[in-house]
Amino acid sequence: MTPEALAAFGALLVTILIAVVALTFKVTTTLTRIEHQLFPNSGQSLRDRVDRIEHQLERIAHRLDLEDTPNI
Repeated sequence: MTPEALAAFGALLVTILIAVVALTFKVTTTLTRIEHQLFPNSGQSLRDRVDRIEHQLERIAHRLDLEDTPNI
């Protein structure tokens, strides 16, 4: 191989490596953001909101059960 071909091949490898590192960083950042939403944390995650809705529905269901109970 000529020195020019080696240099071109080296440049190609460096470009590919940079692209892989950039993609890895993007995937890692995205997964971190998703993980933040899946677990209870600051009260603003999707998980926190689902937990609050579930609790509210349980309270509403309990109230409806009490209303359906005949008074003796």
